[in-house]
Amino acid sequence: MKPLRILLRFAVFITVAFFVFNYFFSTLNKVEEENEIYLNNDVQFGGIVKSLKVSNNHRFGIITLSVVENQSTIFNQNSSDDRSMLFPYSLENDFAEIYEYVPSGLSVGDSIYLNSKERLIKYFYTKENKQFKGRLKMITDGFDIDFVNQNSQLKLLIKK
Repeated sequence: MKPLRILLRFAVFITVAFFVFNYFFSTLNKVEEENEIYLNNDVQFGGIVKSLKVSNNHRFGIITLSVVENQSTIFNQNSSDDRSMLFPYSLENDFAEIYEYVPSGLSVGDSIYLNSKERLIKYFYTKENKQFKGRLKMITDGFDIDFVNQNSQLKLLIKK
């Protein structure tokens, strides 16, 4: 009788674990699809880092750029009516902000190139002559969105 009980508990555990993992991965796929839809907008620009403002949330911050190369002159909008997501950048003429996790060692004077369609961000460290690549994603963390709202130098078009 005891082996049957152990087998039954194991089967229940496996079934519950299957549903939990299935839910987790379907949620990840949904976020990935939303990123693909929103970020497929041909925004590309590059510039020199003018300032960094880092939050207390795992080095998330605002990187301010003086734009030297761009294919878009203005991109400054919210992604949805419910404020659950925010684009990872804003651009107005020769001024841009990137809302992203700030890589260690990035400093004023370094260069950044952003390509939204490819969801790519390249960091060029001037002093060390190094390059670092990152992946763009929509900002979904409420703390990060609040940080951007409170600290952005650009007048974000965010519906409240």
